[in-house]
Amino acid sequence: LAVYFATANKRGYNVPFGLGQYADFKDPTTYMIYAQQGGLGLPDREYYLKDDEKSQALREQYVAHIEAMFALAGLPDGAAAAQTIMALELRMAKEHMRKEDTRDMVALYKKIPLTELGDLMPKFNWDGYLAEAGLQNLDGLVVMMRDHMRALDEIIVDTDLGTWKTYLKWCVLNATAGLLSE
Repeated sequence: LAVYFATANKRGYNVPFGLGQYADFKDPTTYMIYAQQGGLGLPDREYYLKDDEKSQALREQYVAHIEAMFALAGLPDGAAAAQTIMALELRMAKEHMRKEDTRDMVALYKKIPLTELGDLMPKFNWDGYLAEAGLQNLDGLVVMMRDHMRALDEIIVDTDLGTWKTYLKWCVLNATAGLLSE
């Protein structure tokens, strides 16, 4: 699963966390690799957690959209897949940092040596992930949403592989549908 997350990240698919290269916030003459929260189909955590009528309707429309996309792709049982995907995304959204907190770049900057990534997510296959990403020779990377990553370690292990496969199919469909003709 970790190796696939790296492959999907390289292809631009939305997975539970992403890596990207940007100017180093502490030294803009160099670049840094940043890990940040991801994996949601809706714009941010509040879309999953707000309980007002408009938010509830939006979530229902999102689930219907997923179901329709599965049908258009010729994949079976879109209704069950949509419910599975929504449940997993909701679980991840609960662990996402609030968007207003994601703007404090000083607080988010925490460079972690690659050898210490296992302390943050001990159950995650960092060696496989970094090898697939081609990043195993870095001295470290910045993990911006550390609480999210700690929680994600448990979510990954607690979620059965069938659910991950369904969710990851959706990630591919969602990322590539706009490239198709009518």
